[in-house]
Amino acid sequence: MKIYDFVQLINSLEYLEEKGIFKESKGTIIKLENNIASVLFFNEKNMGDYAVANVNTKFLKTIGEFPTGELTNLNNFIKNLDQEKHDKLKYPNIKEYDLVELLIEDEKYSKFGVHKGNKGCVISNYAIQNQVEVDFSWVDKNGNFYGDCIVVDVDDLKVLE
Repeated sequence: MKIYDFVQLINSLEYLEEKGIFKESKGTIIKLENNIASVLFFNEKNMGDYAVANVNTKFLKTIGEFPTGELTNLNNFIKNLDQEKHDKLKYPNIKEYDLVELLIEDEKYSKFGVHKGNKGCVISNYAIQNQVEVDFSWVDKNGNFYGDCIVVDVDDLKVLE
């Protein structure tokens, strides 16, 4: 096992589960000292979210290597990495087919005809950088189509029962 290897967690570890990192979580080793790897774990349910944690290599298995052509980009990313801020994975409390309501009025939504109080349906089980795609489209009694399918910040939504 070496730095920049892609790895997978092979055991459940309580201290990692508290950080949202579970058995079979995947990541890249960014530092390796003795048998302790600093791993940049990826959030498969919230793309772009990540957490750094130290793990004994006996709890990891190598599943690949980071592409050598991208090592400069990775090293630049690591240089600017705030590990204290990224010590836990964030899982949105919203899932596919949830009925949601938009909580705020904002130009980034209104330009698509979507306004505070509009209701929509989440159309994906995954988030990207804490945003989900929501179908806010509807047809009025006269057959006029309104709204759109747009990307919305999870924090701007409320799940309806």
